[in-house]
Amino acid sequence: LATTQGVDRAFRKLSQLRPYITWWSTPAEAASILEHGQVLMSSAPGDAVRTIAPARRDTIGVNADMALSYGLSWGVVAGQSAEQLGQSRNLLHFIIQPDRQAAFLGLYPASVPDPGHQGRVLPVDVQFWQTHYAALSRRFDTWLRNAT
Repeated sequence: LATTQGVDRAFRKLSQLRPYITWWSTPAEAASILEHGQVLMSSAPGDAVRTIAPARRDTIGVNADMALSYGLSWGVVAGQSAEQLGQSRNLLHFIIQPDRQAAFLGLYPASVPDPGHQGRVLPVDVQFWQTHYAALSRRFDTWLRNAT
């Protein structure tokens, strides 16, 4: 995608796949599409999948073996008052505690890896997307309007 030829190749592939793609805009719409069996395969937020009725959810396979990684981190902004700095440090200390991490994983069980199976983590090139997002987004929007 960093070259004109790469972008052209990617959009040719999208055009080939277009008849088989069902687009969704909200997590609720993704869940509805899955629940009604309107697709063979999808990507959907785990929370949306958990809202599907249990009887129907049992017919949907979930694979959480792959994840995108883009190295987010927390930071404290310089120039805060002593009180704000203390609150910021307290928050950072709080969220890294093992019990808080366990509580988070309890709320989002799809994020818990299977200890017997190593999932695949795909790195996201944040600098690439900062540079190319606007142009690629415009091209995608044009492609999407013309593809329907």
